[in-house]
Amino acid sequence: MLGFAYTTDASTYEVKTGDTLYKIAQENQLTMDQLKQLNHLRSTLIFPGQTIQLTNREAPTYEVKKGDTLYSIARTHQMTVTNLMQLNALKSTIIYPGQKLNVNALYSSTYQVKKGDTLYSISKNFQMSVAELKELNGLTNNTIFLGQSLKVQILVTHYEVEKGDTLYSISKKFNMEVAQVKELNQLTSETIYPSQKLIVHFTEKPESNEIKIVTEKGYRFVKEEPGKYQLFSERDGHFYVRIEPLGHHKN
Repeated sequence: MLGFAYTTDASTYEVKTGDTLYKIAQENQLTMDQLKQLNHLRSTLIFPGQTIQLTNREAPTYEVKKGDTLYSIARTHQMTVTNLMQLNALKSTIIYPGQKLNVNALYSSTYQVKKGDTLYSISKNFQMSVAELKELNGLTNNTIFLGQSLKVQILVTHYEVEKGDTLYSISKKFNMEVAQVKELNQLTSETIYPSQKLIVHFTEKPESNEIKIVTEKGYRFVKEEPGKYQLFSERDGHFYVRIEPLGHHKN
């Protein structure tokens, strides 16, 4: 499991000894009700070390221009077409100029090195190159140690909670762990409510027997070995090959 923490910035405030919700609200030109709403607080009780949200984290959006396709937009924002459709609840790939789509944004975070980690495995998890990870952390070699904190960059976006959603169903949708969703959103419980906006990010799915390839359009079956075949299909603007038992093929 990835262990990261959302980096505090000008939009957040860490509660200090002696602080009150009223004082924080006054210093940031907010009302107590606004502050409570932004942080989903049921009371004015706060504690030292708590991170208070000062602004509404709006989802980054992209306005569709003439000539755009879901594939070109997804590629620009380092997403897949599937991610983009899922994030915007699209039933088809049809889009039109002026339409606004939720997209990814780059955020800085920290990651604590765990047993077995390497710069390669960490960079792969966060969809970075080893060179980018080393440059971000001022590393001159590939040596890292257990417990070390590394700066990383993650592509995140916002998901608006729908009726019937749970943290588990949302984390599964974005291939995350429940603990990761809670960490990114500084949640102390698994209670969520419709219309609530959660920070999420698409993590890389585990390796499978599916390999990206380029081939002609359409479908074709090529026998790979006794009892198995290759299924070529188009998805997300790319072509894929999947090895399946021959018995699964229907003429």
